[in-house]
Amino acid sequence: MVMFALALSEDRSSKSQRRIDIMEGLANISEQTKEFLKLDQDIKKCCMKFKDLKSLLLLGRGNQHATALEDALKIKEISYLYCEAHLNAYNQVIARNGRPIVICNTDDLEFPRDRTDRVEVPRTVDALQGLLNVISLQLVAYWLPVAEGLNVDFPRNLAKSVTVE
Repeated sequence: MVMFALALSEDRSSKSQRRIDIMEGLANISEQTKEFLKLDQDIKKCCMKFKDLKSLLLLGRGNQHATALEDALKIKEISYLYCEAHLNAYNQVIARNGRPIVICNTDDLEFPRDRTDRVEVPRTVDALQGLLNVISLQLVAYWLPVAEGLNVDFPRNLAKSVTVE
């Protein structure tokens, strides 16, 4: 889809720098993904702290709200936690003495380490940031049920049309 959008925007000189930024981001995304996957065990440790949760709230800001919605569904399907995604309400969580797990860029100063558990994702162009962010949430969706001792390869309650015996 990104490549198709880039092809359609070729004739717009006003968007040429944006096109270049996205193409450079695409060139780096594979290496950034490899680097980020090295944090798998850190994400596992973070999930182990939250293993006895009964519910989970995912907050998404801007374009990342769709990512939060997708992963809320994944967490429900695999870990059986009550999970919802909402638009960003970070300040409300902090005001109520909550301790959120924040998926943010490595150099992000908005989310202090003393008030949050941080999963730091490499920065890329905004149009591609979701590709990296979704990896972290997929790992959370994997490690939460593993912490509970659930078999992630055979989730219960999926429609029979999805699973094959």
